[in-house]
Amino acid sequence: MEDRGLEIVVHPLFLHTLPKRTPVKALQQPRKVTQLPKDMLQCIAQHIGSARDLCTYARLCTTTWCLAQNEALWQKLCCTKFNTPQSLPEAATFTWKEIYRLHHKVLHDVLMQRRPDKLLDIGRGAVLHISVPVMA
Repeated sequence: MEDRGLEIVVHPLFLHTLPKRTPVKALQQPRKVTQLPKDMLQCIAQHIGSARDLCTYARLCTTTWCLAQNEALWQKLCCTKFNTPQSLPEAATFTWKEIYRLHHKVLHDVLMQRRPDKLLDIGRGAVLHISVPVMA
């Protein structure tokens, strides 16, 4: 028995994947990201779980770029990926995005590639003291 009350949304490019006898209403052209409400775009940004995805999201339009600069999003990424404290000292001059970059640079460029010379390229006068155990 069919349930005619159930409706699904299918992108026009994928209509061919539906069974042949599926009734399809005339669909509007797909919406552009710029046509979505700002609160919906903000909700999407809050569910992004990686810096790479957040940077990609920021490149969609100027609205998503502004939303991707939100300190709370970068704070969540720092705390999740690098286990940083939830708050910064009051005298801190770094943004959460800069802290994420610093952590990523140290972990990726220095520790993972075993390139201590990359510490010189961190920037903004950062001083790091790292002791890395040597494995035999």
